[in-house]
Amino acid sequence: MAVSETIQVYYNYDKAVVDFLGGVSYDGKPILRVFATPERAFAQVKKWFKERRDRDVRTIPLPIVSLFRIAAALDHARYHKTTRYHKMYYTPDRKKYYGMRYPQPVTLTFQIDLWARLIRDLEDATAQFLQKFRINETYLTVKHPFPMGERLVLTLLRDELGVDTTGLEAGGEQRTLRRTFTLDVYGWVSYPADEFGIVEQIETTIIESDDPAEGDEGSVLDVVTVS
Repeated sequence: MAVSETIQVYYNYDKAVVDFLGGVSYDGKPILRVFATPERAFAQVKKWFKERRDRDVRTIPLPIVSLFRIAAALDHARYHKTTRYHKMYYTPDRKKYYGMRYPQPVTLTFQIDLWARLIRDLEDATAQFLQKFRINETYLTVKHPFPMGERLVLTLLRDELGVDTTGLEAGGEQRTLRRTFTLDVYGWVSYPADEFGIVEQIETTIIESDDPAEGDEGSVLDVVTVS
């Protein structure tokens, strides 16, 4: 039976991408990251300053990073003939174990936007971002519900150098430079854990009977115990 009815959707992947971008810095400090579409990015930055610093900002302090999930699709190519994982974890007393159904493979697509006022700042942020990849490949550390737990998930960068989207400002509030990247994350949607008890001992009796059909109880030959 399932020990939890909570089914992870994509929030853990959203967080993993936000954390992944935490290494991009400016002037020795991490660049502010907001989870928002480009049209809402600056509004989210203002909201962040209001809620965290109690400040009303009119000019957005650049550079910043915005990101959002633009698509999610089942990945049939990664389906596996295995339907269930058995005995993934045991309890300390080894009287119970946990398994789960094979997780659903999904490809999650994220858009990453780097925003800056100066070319050198944009190029510096871009260089830091690209250094996180081996050409166009990296692995995200993603936490899944028990019993799947923490996993490394393949992530591919579509456009190795990004796309210049400077002409598409966030609401035209201020002139900015912008470079856009697209990530494909090859993730999993895990099912709730199943809990099973362990049968510790089975005992069976072997009986000799001249005529079982007539109900002859016969005599006991042996007792077999399987642990």
